[in-house]
Amino acid sequence: MKIKVKVFSYLCNLIGREENPYSFNMEMGKGAMSTDLLRAINLQVDIPVIILINGTVKEKNYILQENDEVSILPFIEGG
Repeated sequence: MKIKVKVFSYLCNLIGREENPYSFNMEMGKGAMSTDLLRAINLQVDIPVIILINGTVKEKNYILQENDEVSILPFIEGG
């Protein structure tokens, strides 16, 4: 299934990208969860993040659906 992924702030650097936000499309297998996505993009699962699915906060064990838009944001960001 195809999903759209957006990664923000210093998390971009953690996965080897400098663009902020870093946005891309990705194929995931049916039944994949948010944690599977984090592993697939080489982001450690134990890093505190906020996961938005289609604009709504979801848990890391959310089962992804076709055409979901996943935004991964740092839990804390200074300013």
